Amino acid sequence: MNQWNLVIVGCCLITAVSLTNAQSTASDLAAEHMTKVERFLEGQIPVGVYIYMYAWKQNSDPAAHDLDDAIAEMAKDGLNYLYVGGVSDTPAWSRLLELCEKYRIAVVPQLDFSYLSKRNMSEVDALVARAVPFIKKYKDHPAVMAFSVCEEPYLSMMPIVKQYYEGIRREVPDASLHLLHNNLKAALATQPPYPQIMGSDRYGFWWEMSGHRATPAYALEWFHTQLSLYHQFAAQRGVDFQSVFTTAVSAYVISPEKLKKSFYGLGADTPDGREKFYRMVKGLADKENQGWTKAQDEDLRYWYYYRPPVNSVRAMSWLSIMEGARSTAIWAWIPPGVLSKTKTYEELAYTKPGKSYWNYLSGKKGLGSAQYAEYVEFAGEVQRYAGLIRVMTKEGVPFPSQFPLGHELVPDTNGAKVILNIEGDDVAWQAFSVPGYSGKVVVMVNTAVGSWCDGRSPKYLSPRDTFRIDDKGELVDYVPFTKPRELLCEILLDNMACFDLQTGKAVKLNRDQTMTLPVTPGGGRLIFLAPKGSDQWGKFKNEFEL
Repeated sequence: MNQWNLVIVGCCLITAVSLTNAQSTASDLAAEHMTKVERFLEGQIPVGVYIYMYAWKQNSDPAAHDLDDAIAEMAKDGLNYLYVGGVSDTPAWSRLLELCEKYRIAVVPQLDFSYLSKRNMSEVDALVARAVPFIKKYKDHPAVMAFSVCEEPYLSMMPIVKQYYEGIRREVPDASLHLLHNNLKAALATQPPYPQIMGSDRYGFWWEMSGHRATPAYALEWFHTQLSLYHQFAAQRGVDFQSVFTTAVSAYVISPEKLKKSFYGLGADTPDGREKFYRMVKGLADKENQGWTKAQDEDLRYWYYYRPPVNSVRAMSWLSIMEGARSTAIWAWIPPGVLSKTKTYEELAYTKPGKSYWNYLSGKKGLGSAQYAEYVEFAGEVQRYAGLIRVMTKEGVPFPSQFPLGHELVPDTNGAKVILNIEGDDVAWQAFSVPGYSGKVVVMVNTAVGSWCDGRSPKYLSPRDTFRIDDKGELVDYVPFTKPRELLCEILLDNMACFDLQTGKAVKLNRDQTMTLPVTPGGGRLIFLAPKGSDQWGKFKNEFEL
């Protein structure tokens, strides 16, 4: 066993001991918290977006109404959850709460005035003193789902996060807290008192500095296998799991020296290896391929994130549910022209290295995007199953022997493969148990979203593959799939009947226990497997109003 494995095993043992002592308390608080949220959302699950108060004119000018308009639009589109950054106790915050109560939108405020970062870890007592009055004032507001005082902590910050949470809970024992992770080791090290919501923000459509551009197939597989790991950390602690992802695009300018230093793939420990990496990337930029182009002088410009192509947002949304999320959010809805850290993408080629350009879910004009429209469609589809999603529990998934690095793929750990097999690539599925039933729910997702590279659609690109990204961050050489895909499924358990939650009817099985189900590109499908001759389906269908 190597040193890294020893570290993981040791951490798991420590975590297991801590969980024994704290899980029931965390579960009880989480149950109370979700009961309040369920009541407020009238049985729906939270599906929404990130926003930031300081990005809106209305935050500083009460006469403006841009945020009012955006919230009304989101509510009309069926979104019911906002993570709100930049919150302090201001008239703009009060107005936002008023609107969210009116439209039944749940809110997680990020308390920027008492936000924990690496710079202020020695000031925890002062942070607690600032956070507690705000939490006491708003914790019983019907729209407030939880409070965030830290996101994406480093591993070294976790003891301080624990200290911060302890300080809050001493003063406000029933405070609901929200913690988002993007570091596996930090998530593993989360100790009691636990937040009521643990989430992850995994952004898969990017350039990987080990030397490759993530294709849609790679990005979606990486995304859901990462969620599987983060979900386990939340489930072990008895708290709800939230999936956060992005549709944002961002471009950067980088110098040759910085590019070589950023490389961490095979050969990164030698000058020759770093030079070879640079020449490979320079060749891509010369051909304006895989998101790389030339900037000023010897500098290069590249798309760090490119826009998830058609059907990918639907796929990430359904993959989130498949991996056990009970709420989802997209980062972020931003008004046009705000938080773009430099100029336009076109002007970025003439700026110094280190500068960047961003374009968000809301699009350049702030009127939405194709990705937003896809997310709205998902919101309309998923709420039919909200009551089931709130109570179903994902079956045990084997934990990998060691964590992946960067954007490495996690080995397949599908616990549902003892129940059901689905033929072909680009499909994912997981099984869930439901209280009161011996049958299992299976959530399947068609991750075949489109084709690229003249229909070859490789998961891994070589430098010879053409994979162009235009000046808006959109994938050029991509053809989205438009027709449902017939998935051939085989039930691996004896004497089981299958029921389709979409149609509310039994699925006819072939003699070899196989069946076919149509699933839209990027779409999800839920089935219920129950013993033949039992009354479980009738009870199940009535309980969850299918």
